[in-house]
Amino acid sequence: MRRIGFETEALCYDDRGTGSEIVVNLHGGFFGRHDFQQVTPLLVDRYRCITPQLRGFTSDGEVQDATEYLDVWIEDIVALFDALSIERAHIHGTSTGGTVAMELAAQYSERVSGLVLSGVVGRGDETTAIFASTWMKLAAADPTGPGVGDLMSFFCFSRPYLEQLSAVRGLVEFLDLSLPEAFRRPELTAPLLMHDARPAATLIRTPTLILSGACDLIAPAVLGPSGCGSTELATLIAGAKCVELAAGHAMLLEAPDAAAQAILAFLGASAL
Repeated sequence: MRRIGFETEALCYDDRGTGSEIVVNLHGGFFGRHDFQQVTPLLVDRYRCITPQLRGFTSDGEVQDATEYLDVWIEDIVALFDALSIERAHIHGTSTGGTVAMELAAQYSERVSGLVLSGVVGRGDETTAIFASTWMKLAAADPTGPGVGDLMSFFCFSRPYLEQLSAVRGLVEFLDLSLPEAFRRPELTAPLLMHDARPAATLIRTPTLILSGACDLIAPAVLGPSGCGSTELATLIAGAKCVELAAGHAMLLEAPDAAAQAILAFLGASAL
């Protein structure tokens, strides 16, 4: 991983591909930058893919601070653009990284060429709040046990995927090399599940693709009346295009081929 330095912490990032167009990936709180591990190799022949590990997550997967970092993350991405002499780029935010991406696109529209959002909501509903609370209580009660990983497995992946033995083995590998500390420190990202991104969504004028998972239990396309799922979110972002994938919340890990196909088709069309 490469690094750029801040006053108190370095921002680590992967930089792959040599295309003239750039895709900057913003990860969620469950698998960190490994969210993009499966899909990036399918894009690098055409795009330069930059995947930072957002501040608060070190390169070895430890959570340094339980502070909610939304504004810090936005400014960090702008600083990353400046440090790498990137004038404009496509942004792909997944899960809570999608919240960061929406706020970034609303505030810095001149830096964002295209926007891809996967597994996102405009705002969580009451059921989302129960999930976030359960996650935090379980992490506090069972900080070293397998309970949190089991919970994340259930909520992040579809049942058909989990029932495949090879997929389960692959999941174990992801959990081992991903961010178990993040699972156990949900304060870092759980609040973003309830962040209201609807005002930012109405300001986005960047071409936008929204990927939803048909089996997503965390960010379903349709939420309760108190929330805003991706179906409603698409009505708030001018001209947004929606594609549903046969996968759960971690669709980039579960269905990378389908995700990459949709992303490539969208980015190719938005460049015309």
